[in-house]
Amino acid sequence: STELSLDVIESCLAFCAGKGSQAVVLAIPNAVSKGEIDALLSRPQLKGVVVKQGSAAGDDAWAKVGYFIPEDYNWKLPQVKATTVAYLAPRREISFRMVTKALLQGVFWLVYASPGEWRREHTLVFLLVRIRERLMIEVENCYRRIRKPIRRVYRTAVTASLKRYGSTPQVNAFARLLARKLQPLVLYLDRRYERPFTTALQARCVPLLAPHEFVPGRIVLTNASLAWGGAERQVVNTLTGLKRRGHGDLLLLCEHLHDRPEHDFFYWQLENEGIKAREIRRIFDIPSVGNNDAIAELARAMDDAPKNLRDDILAFVVEFLESKPEIIHAWQDSTSIKAGYAAALVGVPNIILNGRNMAPYNFAYFLPYMRRAYAVLSRRPNVRFINNSRAGAADYEGWLDLVPGTVNVLFNGLHGDTLKPVTGSQQQEYRRQIGIPEHARVVGSIFRLYEEKGPLLWVQTAALVAKKVPDAVFLLVGKGPFAERIREEAASQGIGDRIFMPGTEQRAELPLSVMDVFLLTSRLEGTPNVCIEAQWMGVPVVAPDVGGTGDTVLNGETGWIVNPRNKRLLAEKVISVLEDEGWSAEARRRAPVFARERFGFNRMIDDSIMMYGLEKAGTQGDATQASGHGLESGSI
Repeated sequence: STELSLDVIESCLAFCAGKGSQAVVLAIPNAVSKGEIDALLSRPQLKGVVVKQGSAAGDDAWAKVGYFIPEDYNWKLPQVKATTVAYLAPRREISFRMVTKALLQGVFWLVYASPGEWRREHTLVFLLVRIRERLMIEVENCYRRIRKPIRRVYRTAVTASLKRYGSTPQVNAFARLLARKLQPLVLYLDRRYERPFTTALQARCVPLLAPHEFVPGRIVLTNASLAWGGAERQVVNTLTGLKRRGHGDLLLLCEHLHDRPEHDFFYWQLENEGIKAREIRRIFDIPSVGNNDAIAELARAMDDAPKNLRDDILAFVVEFLESKPEIIHAWQDSTSIKAGYAAALVGVPNIILNGRNMAPYNFAYFLPYMRRAYAVLSRRPNVRFINNSRAGAADYEGWLDLVPGTVNVLFNGLHGDTLKPVTGSQQQEYRRQIGIPEHARVVGSIFRLYEEKGPLLWVQTAALVAKKVPDAVFLLVGKGPFAERIREEAASQGIGDRIFMPGTEQRAELPLSVMDVFLLTSRLEGTPNVCIEAQWMGVPVVAPDVGGTGDTVLNGETGWIVNPRNKRLLAEKVISVLEDEGWSAEARRRAPVFARERFGFNRMIDDSIMMYGLEKAGTQGDATQASGHGLESGSI
C-alpha cells in the first residue's frame, strides 16, 4: 500500500515495547510526507525513520531520517543510536547488505512482519542464518551438478573391476560398502526439503476450509509480478479472455507489483479491462479471517522450512482464506510452489500449477526445495500440472519421476489486440527515434538480457552476419544485467556502431515492424512468445532447437530451427533469409497464418475454461481452432 497505516505502526511499536526495545528506528518501505515524518519522530520510542527515496523531511529532522537504496538492495540508516530497526515488511525484503549495514551501526535487533505476527531476530543471528541458507543452497546445487558424473565414475570403476578381476567376493563386498556409504548422503540431500512440506500437510489433514465454503466460479491467478516477459503476457491474455467470456470473478495476486517500476509493466492492460490485480499482503489482521490458531499451527509445522519460504506460503494461505476461490491457477515455479502449497493447505478444490519453461533445475533461480515440494504436491488429487510446450512437459515429468502424460500441454494464445497494425509513417518514426538508417536491413530480437537467453551468442552471430551483409544493423530490445556486457562484446566484435539497444518497449509491434528477420539464441526456452509474435507480424524467425522453440516455427517455411546451437549455423540461416528475397516474401505471407492457426487466442481460452472445469460462457469460437493444437498429453 502507498498509504501509511497507523494501525500497523502502533502494532509494531507495541511489539517492540513488549520486547523492551525503547530505542527504535522504524523502516517504512513507501513514500511518507513531511508531516507524517514529523509526527512519527515526535514519539519518544522512535529515534529515527527510514523511508522511500523522495520523501520530504524538515531541515531539523534530516539527521533522523534514512532512505532505502532499491537499486543496491540497501538502505542508509539515520545517524542515531538505536538498538532495534523495525521493518514494516516481510523478512524476504531484508537483504544481506541491509543486515550488514545494521550490524555495523550497532543495531542488535531486527523486527519484521510475518503473517499474523511480528517477529524479532538478533542481527548477528539473522546474518549467520542468511549465510547458512546461502551456503546450503550452493552445497546442494554443487551436489546436484556432480551427482551424475560421480555415479558414472562409480559405475565405470565397478564395471572395470568386474572385467579385470571378475565377480569376486571382495569386489562385490566393496561395491556394497560403497553403495551403503553413499546412500544416506543421497537420501539426505534429496529429501532434506520434503520434511517441512509433508509435516505441515500432516498437521492439517483436514483442510482449513470445507468444500462448500469456496465461492463457485471464483478464479485467482498468481504470479511473481507483471514484469516485461512472456509468462506475464500470457497471464494478462488469460485474464482478459476469461473476462470477455463472462467469467468476471477474477483476481490476480502478485508477489511484487508496485515496488519497482518494471514489475507493473503490463498492469495498465488489466486496469483497462477492469480486472483486479494487487500484491499479496504480508501484514494481516489474522483474527479477521478466523483461523489464528490454525495459522500459528502451520507456522510451527513449517519451522524446518527456510523462513522466507514459510512466510510467503503463510501469506498466500491468508489470501486464500479471505478470497475463498474455487480455482487457483499459479504461474512459474517459485510462485507455483508457494501458492500451490498454500492452496492445498486451505483446501482449494482445483489447483493448477503452470510451468512456463523447462524444469527449474536448468536455471539459475533453481532452489533445492523445489523438486521435493513439487513431489509432495504431485500426490494431491486436486493438483494438476500444465506446461506450454511438449518439451517442457516431458522435462518436468522426467525430473519429477511422473508418468508420461501427467503434465498437460496448453499452448500459448496470442491476443491480436496487443499487436496493432503499424503504418509506414510509424515505422519511419520508430527508426528515426532509435537511430536506424532508413534503408538498412534489420536483424532484431526482443528478450530479457539474461544469461539463459544467450545474449553474447546473439552478438557473436550478429558479427558474422555483419561481415556478409554490409547494410545490416542489429536491434536488441530488452533490459537486464547483461546489457553492459553486450555493448562491450559488440565493440570487441567491431559492430558497436551497428547495434541498437533502446531498452523495453510496451508496443512490441513497433520494433517487430522494422525487422527483416527475428533472431533468437536462447540456451533454454519453454514456448518463446516473441517467436510467435514475430511471425504474427510477418517476420521470419531463426532460432536454435531448444525446449519448445520448435513448436513455435514451421521449419523451412516461416523460419529456421537450427541444430546444433552455434553462431556459424545461426548466422548462415540469417544471411539466407536476408539474401533469398523469394523465400523471405513467401515466409512473410505464411508466417501470420501459421501463428494464428497454432496459437489462436480463443483456442487458448477455450482450453483454459475446459481445464478449469467451467461451462463455456459465450464461446466465440475461432477460425483457427480446427488446427487441433490445444490441451495435449494428459486427460482433464
